[in-house]
Amino acid sequence: MGKEYNELNKRFQTLISKKESFEEGKEILLELRKNMYDMLMLVKKGFNPTGFSLMPFKNSNGYESKTMAYSIYHIIRIEDIVCHTLIKNDEQVFEKNDYQKRLGIDIKSTGNELNKEEVGLFSKKINLSELYNYLNDVYSESNKMIKELKFDDLKKKISPMKKDYLLNSSYVSNNESAVWLIDYWCNKNVLGLLKMPFSRHWIMHVDAFLKIKNKLIQNAKKETKNKISVCGFSCNHCFLSMWCGSCRSEYNCCSYGTLFESNVCPNVKCAKEKGYEGCYDCPNLDSCEVGFYKKDNEDGISAKTNAMFIRQYGKKNLVLALDEMHKHFDYKKMQEMVAQNKLEILVKYMKEANKE
Repeated sequence: MGKEYNELNKRFQTLISKKESFEEGKEILLELRKNMYDMLMLVKKGFNPTGFSLMPFKNSNGYESKTMAYSIYHIIRIEDIVCHTLIKNDEQVFEKNDYQKRLGIDIKSTGNELNKEEVGLFSKKINLSELYNYLNDVYSESNKMIKELKFDDLKKKISPMKKDYLLNSSYVSNNESAVWLIDYWCNKNVLGLLKMPFSRHWIMHVDAFLKIKNKLIQNAKKETKNKISVCGFSCNHCFLSMWCGSCRSEYNCCSYGTLFESNVCPNVKCAKEKGYEGCYDCPNLDSCEVGFYKKDNEDGISAKTNAMFIRQYGKKNLVLALDEMHKHFDYKKMQEMVAQNKLEILVKYMKEANKE
């Protein structure tokens, strides 16, 4: 994702500065922002809320040393201040919609001044649902501002009065780790601000957000002994390996599961209710059409085939067969082969693996 974001950012920065390509530059900026916004929204849909306040990189000095909740807050708080106080000269979303109260936090600032312990406490305290509401409101307002911008607006400089206003406000802490922001912003014109708080700044902190998420998921996977999902997928071979901690962990982000209430896949719910470790333990597996196994779901064919294989040959042999296949094919091709050839293809590669 980082590479994709950086490529879009380079295009935006090149195009936005020239009158003939200004409108195209705005479109690229809006596309970049949408991609990152959609990623933040996607994580919210399937991720365990407790993870938003955890700090798996606490000993690091990078942006990833914070939390997922802080990353979102910091991105949009800065954008809100810059968009409304410095560029539009109107009321911030934070104030207009009473977000300090709604978020349940004690600060109005960008959060730069918070040390790691304070970031952790802040992240546990903040209302996650309202944080995402704040994200939605700021994102929409900023996009509206970007769409309305004219090329001549790019050269406008920030009034010295704005600098004095921010210095005397509670929006930026006077702590040395935060107060530098005021000079940084106020020494730029509108073009310079577009190139950082509305784009590059997002990239840096969304990247940190995803690093934190991925680390939490990998930690969860290490703690989960059974690497075979309830439906029969092998978590080690799934395309969501860096996204989901497995349906057996506290970070179950299965893309199918997120379609249902509480992000619980019907197959997981069914197996749990019947006391089965997985669908492969169920005597009704062959005729089952629950959840992922429903007739019109082609992806479910390979998962069900895996479960049938496990019933006959065991989980260890499934992993051996898939490991052997993975030496020659990518995930998508493996899924197609299993769906088309059923048990036969898995048996073939199990035998090849056991020869070695």
